Amino acid sequence: MVEAHSAFGTNFSRKGGKLHWCGMNLEDLARRYGTPLYVYASDEVRCRIKVLKNAFGAIPRFHLMYAVKANNNVEILKLIASEGVRFDCANLNEAALAMKVGAPYMLSGIFYTREELEAALRLKATVNLDDPAAWDLVKELLSEGAPRPKRLFIRLNPGWGRGAFSLILGGEGSKFGMKPDDARIVAREIGDMGIEFGVHAMVGSGIFDPSHFIRLASFLLDFALDVGAVAIDFGGGFGVPYKPDETELDVRAIGDGIASLPNIEKVEVYAEPGRYLLASAGVLLCKICSIKRTDPPIVGLDGGMNVLMRPALYKAYHEIVNVTRPMNDLIPTTIVGRICESTDEFGRDRPFPSASETGDVVAILHAGAYGYVMSSNYNSTAKPAEVLVEEGSVRLIRPREEPMRDIVKSFL
Repeated sequence: MVEAHSAFGTNFSRKGGKLHWCGMNLEDLARRYGTPLYVYASDEVRCRIKVLKNAFGAIPRFHLMYAVKANNNVEILKLIASEGVRFDCANLNEAALAMKVGAPYMLSGIFYTREELEAALRLKATVNLDDPAAWDLVKELLSEGAPRPKRLFIRLNPGWGRGAFSLILGGEGSKFGMKPDDARIVAREIGDMGIEFGVHAMVGSGIFDPSHFIRLASFLLDFALDVGAVAIDFGGGFGVPYKPDETELDVRAIGDGIASLPNIEKVEVYAEPGRYLLASAGVLLCKICSIKRTDPPIVGLDGGMNVLMRPALYKAYHEIVNVTRPMNDLIPTTIVGRICESTDEFGRDRPFPSASETGDVVAILHAGAYGYVMSSNYNSTAKPAEVLVEEGSVRLIRPREEPMRDIVKSFL
């Protein structure tokens, strides 16, 4: 036997033996909309935004930019934009979503093509230059009469980084950013053309140490003041507690630390959280298709790596809860999807009710970020539906794909 975890989060409760989240009966939602199903809570998104705004409130000219890649559902984007948050876009498709909801944005791509940069300049986008070659293309386009940008950013690789899943976004061998010496040359040329610019770096993901962000902001501030930049962007990578023994990142310590940096008032300051705003605001509901009574038991769900890729891709941990049955009399259990891949697992030796049965509804927690956006039609499966919980009501914000209509017909 294994012990049950004491809590799944402040938004969860048991009523009549059934698990409720944000006041909604999750089993009822699964029955109403089918499974697999992504469920998001608007109140949780707004709460996370408020936490960050309060934490960074002492920084004189601070702005939040949401990383659209974390969750690109238009209704989610509308919600975030309504809170005055700007957007960080990985490509022109995400920029189009930002424009659709009326949010200011920065284009933060890598390995730009000439066509992309030409379109970005035409759209008067703030472009984050990831390498000197991108700046060379911009200069070429400007010489041919392309619209002059009001502001650009330069992405730096400071030579160090850290993060979860061995995902280090800075340092030797990273594909992101340019070396400081190269960035100085680009900065001088941009400045000589009278274009204002900022400097940016993101060198890690899933980080719980506030000193990392303060160190990075300090590095960027020193660099900015040296080259004449008007803004710094220290990226995202804020750690989210997926595991029961993990604690929340002290974002107040980050904000206070950056606010205390000498001369911080001389630049605008940006952060670009994605996961931090959305992870805890979403759950993925699946149903148990079958249980193999092996040792340990293997529980097969109707959703797999096709709907939530993170466990297969990164060995990422997500808490898994039986919605239908109380989480007691728990035994170590392997929980998998039904995709024809050996890596299609959500977790091994997880505490799970021994009384679980076919048809039970299962919730995979902290699935609001990098969930649906990384889903696929692998094994010719359909993508799931998404619903949004708002003020005690639920609405469908993306319908479930129909295999014959949306997948098979695309080949005909």
